[in-house]
Amino acid sequence: MPESAYGALRDVGIVYLPGVRGIRAGDRFVETLLRGDGFLWMGYGAWITLVPIALAAPAARLLLRLRRDSLCGLLAGSMTDPPALAFACSLSPTSAPMEAYATVFPLTQLLRALAAQLIVLLFVR
Repeated sequence: MPESAYGALRDVGIVYLPGVRGIRAGDRFVETLLRGDGFLWMGYGAWITLVPIALAAPAARLLLRLRRDSLCGLLAGSMTDPPALAFACSLSPTSAPMEAYATVFPLTQLLRALAAQLIVLLFVR
């Protein structure tokens, strides 16, 4: 496959996933935000997203001595965030971000499935 075709397909796939999510979530976004617990849930989401990154990034950089490009791939994989991976790959001259992403992504997917099951077992009765 030509490199240009591969790049186009990869970029379309990376843009498609968040685009579809945004279209489905956007029709009642303002209404949900202004009425009810919209701001509270946005705060929870920001906290759940930022706290692990704020703890993992310095630990990986200082304790594991990961390079910045590998660290970006690791963080993108831990969040299962293809657009972040694309951005990291565009800034890095090596394939280190993609390798770190591929290392962490399967474990993250497994832990997400297990965490969902655990939440259901613990909190749903």
